[in-house]
Amino acid sequence: MTTNNDPTQPENQQPPTSGQPGPTEQPQYPYQQPGYGQQPPAQPQGNPYDGQQQYGQPGAQQPGYGQQGYGQQGASYPHQNNSAGFPIGDAFSWGWNKFKDNAGAFIGGMVIYGLILLIVTIIMSVVLGASAASGDGGLMALGFGGLILFSLVVGALALAAGALFAKVALKVAAGQKLTLADFFDFSNLGQAIIVSLLIAVANGLLAWTGIAGIIISFFTIFALYFALDKNMGAIDAIKASATLAMNNFVPTLLLLVFVMLLVFVGALLLGVGLLITTPVSLLAIAWVYKRLIGESVAA
Repeated sequence: MTTNNDPTQPENQQPPTSGQPGPTEQPQYPYQQPGYGQQPPAQPQGNPYDGQQQYGQPGAQQPGYGQQGYGQQGASYPHQNNSAGFPIGDAFSWGWNKFKDNAGAFIGGMVIYGLILLIVTIIMSVVLGASAASGDGGLMALGFGGLILFSLVVGALALAAGALFAKVALKVAAGQKLTLADFFDFSNLGQAIIVSLLIAVANGLLAWTGIAGIIISFFTIFALYFALDKNMGAIDAIKASATLAMNNFVPTLLLLVFVMLLVFVGALLLGVGLLITTPVSLLAIAWVYKRLIGESVAA
């Protein structure tokens, strides 16, 4: 019998065979979980998702429609305390203050467009009245053609005015000071006018229901702003507005109710009150729109 005289080997212990761990070695297993009482290994710093930049970091791309950010769940709303509810009153307070800062431009622009519509209406009334009084076939034909022509002119002016007023509201939300010339800047209005036309047609076709106008207003309340602010096509702008409204049902409903009440009060004041309540309402919608898509509004 031979005796193991190697001092490096413990007594009565065989040296490890190939492939087996030694007495002082611990076997290593991939993805080994830490033992009881041990701290887990530190995780690498940074974004775990392939190093992609997150929304809000420098250089990150802004979300487009259909991505998180435009009213979808999980979007962040700057300066808003979600637990306390959406501060809808702040929208109208901001709108009132911004109206006061730009009152001359707002009132001047609305008076000019009001006078244009009034003149067109008077001309239309005179032509139709003369046609009805004469009974002459030729004049009757002229009166009928004039009715169609002036209806188209009035409708076009109304659609253009609605789109233009939403545009100036967005300019105020961006922190720009208005001038009277802004009410005659018709650039980038094409898709917004189509949005207004589609809304008008839908209201006309569904007017018999009595409540369709309110429903349509709810789903399309932000459509003009999407078309103007994000350069969307008319259909995409309406879809984006409907998505934003549904994902933010309560604040959008409150906004619509307050806008309708404000416009009603303005109409009661012999229509003169609309010179104030209309721009305040449009500014409030712009404020809510910007906040719901996670963008800041000029103080």
